[in-house]
Amino acid sequence: MAVVVIAAAATIAMLQTNQSGPTLVVENQETGQIYYETNAYDGLTVTLRWIHSIEHEPWQETYHVEGNGLILDEVAIKSYGAGVDGDPGGITTIEDGVIHTRNINKRFEDLRWVHSHATKHTLRVGDHQIDTDDIEHRAFVVLKITE
Repeated sequence: MAVVVIAAAATIAMLQTNQSGPTLVVENQETGQIYYETNAYDGLTVTLRWIHSIEHEPWQETYHVEGNGLILDEVAIKSYGAGVDGDPGGITTIEDGVIHTRNINKRFEDLRWVHSHATKHTLRVGDHQIDTDDIEHRAFVVLKITE
């Protein structure tokens, strides 16, 4: 009987250890409503995409998790306009009419945006897609890594 209790305790401790650690959370900044959460690990990719409100062209930013923050890897846009950093660093190329700036390596503690159905915000975390309508229109959203 003691062996069974010890084995069960060890299994519970192992499961708790596997579930602990950093978590990537997407939540409403005002209400705290959680839209999505998952285990965060170094290298996990995050892609935020929307239609630029002035240029009316797709804008995409790709990040990866590193420790308790996010590293901006790439920005892909069709044209320069309002809000576009003229020199984000990294290497810029044009491929099939899209301007890609890669190897930016800029660190962010979190990502914040006002979610818009009009600009068709979408978010991909690893293999999980959060579509425009999955978050209410005009919600103040934050994506962050928590311990």
